[in-house]
Amino acid sequence: MPVRRIALVLILMLAPLSAQEPTSRPANRLAKEKSPYLLQHAHNPVDWWPWCDEAFAEAKRRGVPVFLSIGYSTCHWCHVMRRESFEDEEVAAALNAAFVCVKLDREERPDVDAVYMKVVQSLHGRGGWPATILLLPDRSPFWAATYLPRETTLNLATEVRKQWQADPARIEKIAAELLAYLKRMQLRPVAEDLPPRVLEDRAVADLVASFDETGGGFGGAPKFPRVPTLLFLLRAADERAPGMVRKTLEGMAHGGIHDHLGGGLHRYAIDVGWRVPHFEKMLYDQAQALQVAVELGQTCDEPRALEMAADIATCLLRDFRAPGGGFYAAFDADTDHVEGATYVWMKTEIEEALSGDELKVVLDRFDIRAEGNQDELQGLEQANVLIVAHPFAESAERLGMTTETLMAHWRSARAKLFAIRSMRPQPHRDDKIITAWNGLTIGALARAGRALGRPDLVGAAREAADFVDRELRDEEGRLLRRFVAGEAAHPATLEDHAYLAQGLLDLFEATGDRRALERALREAEAIRRFHDEGSGAFFDSLATDDLVIRTSEAFDGAQPSGNGIATLVMLRVHALTGESTWIELADSALRVFGAEMAAYPSGFPTLQRALKARHEGSIQIVLIGAPERADFRELGTALRRRFLGDAILLTLSPALAKELEDILPLVAGKAAGPDGAPLVYVCRDRVCAAPVPTLAQVEELLAESGGSEDDR
Repeated sequence: MPVRRIALVLILMLAPLSAQEPTSRPANRLAKEKSPYLLQHAHNPVDWWPWCDEAFAEAKRRGVPVFLSIGYSTCHWCHVMRRESFEDEEVAAALNAAFVCVKLDREERPDVDAVYMKVVQSLHGRGGWPATILLLPDRSPFWAATYLPRETTLNLATEVRKQWQADPARIEKIAAELLAYLKRMQLRPVAEDLPPRVLEDRAVADLVASFDETGGGFGGAPKFPRVPTLLFLLRAADERAPGMVRKTLEGMAHGGIHDHLGGGLHRYAIDVGWRVPHFEKMLYDQAQALQVAVELGQTCDEPRALEMAADIATCLLRDFRAPGGGFYAAFDADTDHVEGATYVWMKTEIEEALSGDELKVVLDRFDIRAEGNQDELQGLEQANVLIVAHPFAESAERLGMTTETLMAHWRSARAKLFAIRSMRPQPHRDDKIITAWNGLTIGALARAGRALGRPDLVGAAREAADFVDRELRDEEGRLLRRFVAGEAAHPATLEDHAYLAQGLLDLFEATGDRRALERALREAEAIRRFHDEGSGAFFDSLATDDLVIRTSEAFDGAQPSGNGIATLVMLRVHALTGESTWIELADSALRVFGAEMAAYPSGFPTLQRALKARHEGSIQIVLIGAPERADFRELGTALRRRFLGDAILLTLSPALAKELEDILPLVAGKAAGPDGAPLVYVCRDRVCAAPVPTLAQVEELLAESGGSEDDR
């Protein structure tokens, strides 16, 4: 049976029914869990089980299917479905009678979520959360959807119960066909050669075709930042690429997706112009946006990008940082069941808070209206999202002020408005500390601190790395996925190891800290355990008994793929150590995903970065000199402010270089000049030119070591 026809097997005849208000109820099994998402459902009348073997054993004992509901604690439509369906006594009774009901936090078990999101996408062509999947007691799926209204959920339970009792063999047949389809999706032809470099050109061409020339970004609404794509474009050999990144970051910086008072970015915009955000704030978005803002600032000497980087860093350190140094997962879109309620403003509220020039500046700079500036904000009539109507220089001219004076008034007004906003009810914070997302944050803070000359950011990266090493390992030292309420749990996935390894390598480059390098190499070794000897790709998770298939994906979504980052890590470790095993692992991943990259070049920007690095070869820059010398510090600062793409940059004292020789052959035998004078070694694939003492000479050597066009 064609997979899309499977979705039609359980067509439901629906009738509208009224919802009930939730009441105070005794706790269910989820009350013993730590996940903030599961705890949100701990008092539902649904007889929830967490994802566990016992739940599926119970389904087998009762002879009923499993109703699997997947979401996360800051998900708006998860809240809606909870209120409409899972807090409703009638719906709960129907679900309890028809199924064993299982609730899963996708952020705790991304491996389970990945399997069943494939089912949703296969049946409907798109995915999202909450995800609703019906399973046999052996975990095989036979039906799936995303958010379901109350009446649909009720009728689903009633209809499936009838069909299961009447003809379970038919449902089992559907499940067998769907599982076979999912397994076939994981079979990929393995090419003998690496994908050609021309895929980079095709990816850029695809992105140019979908680029929004007016507001930046790609495609229509809803519009996501797509940071992996922006990072790829900054490295692409196409003169149009930096301009697309600049325009996109500028559009986000001016739009409502940017939190102009508190800093950072909301998750995405529901419109094409970045005006109306979906108000969630995710740690992974802040970390990635911080990196791209820093890199754009380095590429174009763009001060506004560096201002954006500082803005995001402020949000990270103030709002996301947990005691002990880790970083929380996310903030909800909703406050008291109303999306965006914390963030929006009535014009009268701003007029009451400000006066004089401060008020003039805010009203002119932002699109503030008495009737409100957004029709899309349900339940928030006459509300305004802060959206830049006039850039600083234009607003200053309109108001007859200097830009400096206007910005001073804006800083003062911003502080007052933020203080008022901070007194409002605040959105729920998901206080899970997720290893992968902390890995992204460690890397972004280390890169930003190095480029901006901000030791506080590098220090925060170091503390987060220490937190992960201290709190997110089991008694045998194995990495775990998440920490919350004093408990670390769940085996780490590929993205946990890969993101953390990448972040630790960034931290090592920023500090020269031997511990960071040793930890990064340990994570690189751990990534080997995910390697699929059959295909050459990396599995997204280790083999476990609770997965019906093991996925292996390289497509980049809101986050970079585990395979993409793992491949970059393999190349980077090879560039540092010269050990051939690492490049062999990278090559195998590139070969297995080559056909998919050729079919959709712009869908794999992280692997495109790896492919570019593989074809061009690695560049290593090692600066050695006495830290107390001004010329060493000045040369180091100049190099750190330069955009170097995926090249390696180490700035070391002679003593530190000597200390690293045993684990880092790259620095062996490299010394400073007389009296500790700085010398820079520019190397291509660890073959180094004679050391040079000046930035101009370094620039010459880098120009000479640029990539060849022969492989195109």
